[in-house]
Parts: sequence; structure tokens; C-alpha cells
Amino acid sequence: MMAPEGFQCEACGRFFVRPEDLRGHDTAIHATPRTPLCLCSSCGGSFDSLFQLEDHRAAVHSGR
Repeated sequence: MMAPEGFQCEACGRFFVRPEDLRGHDTAIHATPRTPLCLCSSCGGSFDSLFQLEDHRAAVHSGR
């Protein structure tokens, strides 16, 4: 779908400038099952990168 901000993914709402980027995103993120790389030992949450896991731990489990 073309929006003023670009092409929007109907599955997650993310915007892309070029339609081919949206297609690539859809294929990589939404069309194939992915195995998460990192699991949170506190809650079992799954993340695609160590950075995302560390960000999650800081936001959710740091006692803030």
C-alpha cells in the first residue's frame, strides 16, 4: 500500500521508500518461519539479535 511516507507493510506497519524493499521485507520477515537467535532466560522471550535481547533485559528486567 502506498502512503505519503512510502510503502507500508500491512502485517507490521513499517514503511519503505521503494516497493522492492517492502517485498524483500515481507519475504524475509513475514513469509518464512524464523528461529530466534537469543532467548531471555528470565521470561523466555525470543529475539533476533543479542542487541535486542540486551535492550529487552534493560527495559523489562532491570527493576525500573
